[in-house]
Amino acid sequence: MRLPIAIVGVASLLSYAGCSPISPRATNDSELTARLPDTDDSDLLAFRPHARQLEIGDEVPDFELRDPTGASLNLSELRGRVIVMTFFTAADDPEGGREPLARLGEVANALGPRLIDRVVLMPVLIADSGDADARLSNASASVPQDGPQWLFVRAGPEPTALLATAFGVVMWKDADGNIGHTFNTVVIDPRGRFFDRFPGLDSWSPIDVVAATNLAANR
Repeated sequence: MRLPIAIVGVASLLSYAGCSPISPRATNDSELTARLPDTDDSDLLAFRPHARQLEIGDEVPDFELRDPTGASLNLSELRGRVIVMTFFTAADDPEGGREPLARLGEVANALGPRLIDRVVLMPVLIADSGDADARLSNASASVPQDGPQWLFVRAGPEPTALLATAFGVVMWKDADGNIGHTFNTVVIDPRGRFFDRFPGLDSWSPIDVVAATNLAANR
């Protein structure tokens, strides 16, 4: 049965100007959810996790995500299916949204019939502004309703930063206060483990991601 509507999600260390050196790799969820004191809860980049990014084979922490209606969903609820995750800022942002969503759409088109019902395509919104729900709704409406399931999600500033940290996505703000970030497309296997990562937007083909997805689905 297909889950309703969409949900957002996860990446790597916040390598941001002024950040202190990264501490050794976290060995438990409490380390991964730690943050420095005296931060502004409204600022996504204020959270600097005391953890290095996850490694292939690591279990992904059970982050709580939210859809455009505000309904919550935990990653563990998707166990049994492969998650292909990417990150974006807005569907109409040429660099931060349109391109990564288009690349994930190419992956969707390359999935064979045996994989369509076993995969969730999960774009995670990176935003710290008050229009996050509108951005999520607009992006969700921009993808086909047939084929594999798309699940657009968002989270609060801290879990978004932690997700990005886990998967190697680096974020920053430009002179105008707009958030920029690097790109990683990641595959999470049906057991909730980090299976593979595809950095950038042009260094991989949709077939590469489909091949990894197939391997993850049949472990």
